[in-house]
Amino acid sequence: MKALKLLRVSLGAAAAILLLSALAGEASADVLYGVQGLTTSCGWDAQYNQPSNINGGVNGLDPNAPGSCNVTGSATLTPGLTSASGQIAAVGNQTPAPTASGSWAADLSTASLHATSSTFGTFGPNNSTGALLWDTLTFNVAGAGANTVTNIPIFFSVDGTGSDPNFEEWLAHLQLTDPSTLPIGSCCGVSDLVWGWDLNEGGHVFTADPGTVIHNTGGPDYVTVSWMAPTVNTTNDLNIEGIVSMIGPSQTFAVIADLETLSNQGVVDFGDTASIQFQLPQGVNFTSASGVFGTASAVPEPSTFGLCGLVLAGLGIFRRRLLRK
Repeated sequence: MKALKLLRVSLGAAAAILLLSALAGEASADVLYGVQGLTTSCGWDAQYNQPSNINGGVNGLDPNAPGSCNVTGSATLTPGLTSASGQIAAVGNQTPAPTASGSWAADLSTASLHATSSTFGTFGPNNSTGALLWDTLTFNVAGAGANTVTNIPIFFSVDGTGSDPNFEEWLAHLQLTDPSTLPIGSCCGVSDLVWGWDLNEGGHVFTADPGTVIHNTGGPDYVTVSWMAPTVNTTNDLNIEGIVSMIGPSQTFAVIADLETLSNQGVVDFGDTASIQFQLPQGVNFTSASGVFGTASAVPEPSTFGLCGLVLAGLGIFRRRLLRK
């Protein structure tokens, strides 16, 4: 999985520089939250980074790529630094002409990542994509005291396909961490979840490490995470639930996720999603540095499901009474 690891290093290094600058006192918005992505094909790349010169390239289609292909592509950022996307398509000059394409997207409002890549024919470097997001979340518990323990479910899911697992690879990574211990991209340690298909590791890989998110030297750790056995853990799909346990009325931690694909020959399609969701217990809410994290994909607390059921049942009874009349 050398190509994917190089892609992670590229994305991680960009974020690391941002976060190291924050530790030096430059706590700008794109340190507390952000999105990045990179698509490569035939030696070209379409990328979005913060700031734009981190990887030595430019945002959008790299103008300095080799001339052995006809390439179109773009990388764009939506206003607010909370979502971005990129895409690329390449046709080689050989006969028969090889083709390649790729796309990625990262969106904090849906807390989701998307990545696809495809290659048909003989290309120079293999086609790959990567998308990365991060945000800083502050959870608040109404009425909680200094020693109150609150358990907050977190869900992580990945959905995709690879047409030939003998040659193709993909990887998803989720980490919860203390913002002061960043940089991004420091895979893989405590509180890390890693899933995917890695030929260097013999195929299917999965690790879900529980542990400390925010350490407390004077007693129990302020925030910890534990992972349940996944309900789905196949070659192409993952559904897993974890429990974030926090002590006290308020705690802040960072969420980091990335998704990467590599198509040597064929199609790797994780365009459906890799997504993160929190299920908030009653009396618990959170804010994010971005102001939008998860706002488009909230999971109702169980009692909310019950309330919805009662409302729907009541509407059904009311409708039947009207029909009888």
